[in-house]
Amino acid sequence: MKSKIFYSLCESRILGFLSDMGFTYIGHGVYTRQEHQGQDLILIDIDKSGNSFAAIITYYPNYLDVSHQIYELTDVSAFGYPVPAFLTPANVIQTPKTWPCNTEEKLTNSLEAVKKSIVDVGMPWLTKLRSPIFYAKHMDRVAAFDSALAFEAAGDIDMAIECYREVWRRVQLNQNSLPKSVQRNFFIKSPIRGKELIYVAQKLNLVDEFALELIKIHNYNPDIIPVVRDANHS
Repeated sequence: MKSKIFYSLCESRILGFLSDMGFTYIGHGVYTRQEHQGQDLILIDIDKSGNSFAAIITYYPNYLDVSHQIYELTDVSAFGYPVPAFLTPANVIQTPKTWPCNTEEKLTNSLEAVKKSIVDVGMPWLTKLRSPIFYAKHMDRVAAFDSALAFEAAGDIDMAIECYREVWRRVQLNQNSLPKSVQRNFFIKSPIRGKELIYVAQKLNLVDEFALELIKIHNYNPDIIPVVRDANHS
């Protein structure tokens, strides 16, 4: 099935259902719902073969906004899926699950099953994700920056520090993999890498002369509270 036909049929069959739940269609299979402390996403995404699609459901709490800003992610469909997001009839999982759509009849049947799964599985999952502790627990740790923000929001300072240190390790790895003659320019010419370094350096109390220089160059000096363990915590 061609993607244009797919998205047109999906819109006609599922838009009203999701609108009743408060979702707004923003195009190309993307439905969003603003919440007081974040944003819900449902994405109906056809694969390259045109024979199947994925139904993705997830939540982006506001405490991840700093990550989206640093990495210059302005489109919700580019935020990625830091917690399990692929909808199945039984649960929401990390690995892709597809639904058949190579004919209009199969697409109709799949969408009916997806609608039922959204009600039975997806909505309860979104409710659980409102809890910072639950959200952090289910984070994909490969997304180290998002994980650091999530654990910090959940009050798990030890894990937040561990994740920020992992981001810092990657920052240093990027720097050290380059010839010394261009190491500085890597962070000076890239606002993304420069701001990433500044933010994590401030979180870990690792601000040095170069970080201070980057703050001026990128005009980026957020009011950041360093993550520190309680004095009674080893």
